[in-house]
Amino acid sequence: PQHVSNTEMGSVFEELIRKFAEASNETAGEHFTPREVIALMVDLLLVGDEDATTPGKAVNRRVYDPAAGTGGMLSTMDEHLRDQNPAARLLMAGQEINPSSYAVCKADMIIKGQPVDAIALGNTLTDDAHAGKDFHYCLSNPPFPGQLACCALGCGCANDRVLADVEARSVAA
Repeated sequence: PQHVSNTEMGSVFEELIRKFAEASNETAGEHFTPREVIALMVDLLLVGDEDATTPGKAVNRRVYDPAAGTGGMLSTMDEHLRDQNPAARLLMAGQEINPSSYAVCKADMIIKGQPVDAIALGNTLTDDAHAGKDFHYCLSNPPFPGQLACCALGCGCANDRVLADVEARSVAA
């Protein structure tokens, strides 16, 4: 810790998560989204927000990830914004349905020195912990091959059950 920054320690932590996910044959994107994909998404979100990206300008921004996973997108957004404007502050909010991923998200953010009070456990589709709140940006894991096909086939995976529950509630309303 004397020679390793919080960001570097968080990156090591994320790499361990990725390696363990690969070793257990998890599907791509379930626990880890490639850094390059996240960096591109963040860069696209920040284009045109001169107030936030102007060095020295003290601004506050809010970002939300409704499927936060292990928190990599939120952390990358924070890192990219601070690289461009160290005076900018980013409030990171998210929600994750998987208790293990939720715990990893909070642990990773704590390791990096980031606040975790706006990270919630639960199903964003059926019980949105951030309903009614406004955010400047929203990030979420893009579907990778296999995820879309799986859900489109109605195989009974967790995503199918969530979608069926949302459809049932909307019909009942």
